Amino acid sequence: MPLFLAPKRVVALGLTWRDHARETGERISPEGPARFERDPASLSQDGRVLLPTRARVCRTLDALEPGLGGELARRDPDFPILLDYEVELAFVALEGGRIGWFLANDVTVRTVQVLGEGSPNRMAFWSASKSFPSTLVVGLTMAISDGPPDLELVLRVGGQERQRARSTEMLYTAAELRGFAGPLAPGDVVLTGTPAGVALSVPRWKRALADLLLSRWGKLGAAFRASRKNSRFLHAGDVLDMDAGLLGRARAVVEEEREV
Repeated sequence: MPLFLAPKRVVALGLTWRDHARETGERISPEGPARFERDPASLSQDGRVLLPTRARVCRTLDALEPGLGGELARRDPDFPILLDYEVELAFVALEGGRIGWFLANDVTVRTVQVLGEGSPNRMAFWSASKSFPSTLVVGLTMAISDGPPDLELVLRVGGQERQRARSTEMLYTAAELRGFAGPLAPGDVVLTGTPAGVALSVPRWKRALADLLLSRWGKLGAAFRASRKNSRFLHAGDVLDMDAGLLGRARAVVEEEREV
């Protein structure tokens, strides 16, 4: 059936696929997935993904920690904006306790996320990294079901396949995902996490070593150097094609944000 969203809350769950946790050097917590919220205003209404300006990224960082954005601009005035894709299953809470499943792409500004590594408010950085305007792309079709349909999620960038996984490979059941999301009101949206294949990839040994030896700036510098050598991050003009079988397909084009 057609999907219409006007959420007041968007709850995001992270590290719900084992291979994705492995590729980013993260560990699966016995307490369950990471949980944070994304600004509902980040929902794309027109099939575009906006690559935010450096000025907006700096303002976002300053809001998290006063002076942080200014320090980034001072250290690297032409810093790259590491825009990453994350194809996902999502669901919307419906009346009567039902849920509707749909296709989503939880686009993330890793430049912000990386600077939150080791911070006591790490999840605030995760939330901010996913709350830029027009960075949440959704499909047009919804399937009402107690559990996620058995389907294959596929994401291509410029025709090149980046992500492919079956929904049955997720670490948690639908009931567990709903529990981790917390109390929901009708219209609330939950993003359930992405499988492997994202642009940001850090072996676990390298992450452990970085945690011991590098400051937040050292980690960000390493991410910048890696992206400049072999970038899988998104750039203006990239076309994202998403496919979720019975949940349909979606396409989005990356454009540079133009602030007035």
